[in-house]
Order: sequence, then structure tokens, then C-alpha cells
Amino acid sequence: MSNTAQHPLIAEIARDIVNQIAPHELPLFRATSEAYFRRATRSLKGQGARDELLGFGTGKEVSFVTPIALAVTDAVVAFVAAHVGPTASAGRAAAGELVRSVFRKYRSIQPADQQAPPLTGAQVAQARQLAFQKARQLNLADAQAGILADFLVGSLASATS
Repeated sequence: MSNTAQHPLIAEIARDIVNQIAPHELPLFRATSEAYFRRATRSLKGQGARDELLGFGTGKEVSFVTPIALAVTDAVVAFVAAHVGPTASAGRAAAGELVRSVFRKYRSIQPADQQAPPLTGAQVAQARQLAFQKARQLNLADAQAGILADFLVGSLASATS
């Protein structure tokens, strides 16, 4: 899981995914994302986290896209951070801005020399594979997992885009 500095970016991207795949979940997006990040923070502090993404106690299997979109986006942002974070020389804040700059729509306005280099084609393919596998691991159907992975890859700035 990512560090707390990346939570706003993860939430922005995941919200756009939910808007595309499951817009009926948008009214609960904020509460769901806050619960996800609280659980992630507890997990990082060693307090443990339960296996379920969210427990609503419905008594039957209910699949929500929002927590899956958050978890998949979290994994992809961590992947991007692992590739661009080491290029940040000014610490955690600079690393966070570099990660954000890799996602075209979500980058702040910065001079080109303060943006991360675009991902290679191979890195973009790895990010898509990671997103798809994580979504499938969380029991999202193949079609939705593919859409989610494609959306994430489409938001990345690559050397070929």
C-alpha cells in the first residue's frame, strides 16, 4: 500500500474509474474511500487489516467496484512511485509530485524539467498487467477488470504517448 501522501491522487483516479464503471456508487465514494484509507493506515501501522475490503454486513455477497478501484489504483500508484520515486532529489513531497506527473490528467502545472520521465512501453504494459491481476484477485469480472486496467493505463504518460 502507498504512503498517505499519495491518498489524494489515488482517490482522484479511483473516482474517475468508478464514474466510468459504476457511476451508481459515486454517492458513497467519499465514505468508501475514507474507510479504505483508514484501513490502509492501520495496516501500515501494524494494527492489522481484515481480508474483506468493506464489511457492510449485508448477509449476502455484494460486489462494490469502489474499494476494488481504490486497491488497484493504490497498487499502480505504488508501482509508478517505485519507478520514478528514486529520481526525486528533494524528498517525499518531490517524489509525490513526480508520481502525480506520470498521470497525464492529474499532474500539476509544472515545468517539463520538474516532471517525471514518461514510463517506457514495457513499464506501461507491466502497470496494466498489475492492475488487471489485482482486480481479478479481488474478484472483479474479466470485462470490468479489463476496463479498469485500460483506464489506468490510459491515464499514464508514456514514452509512446
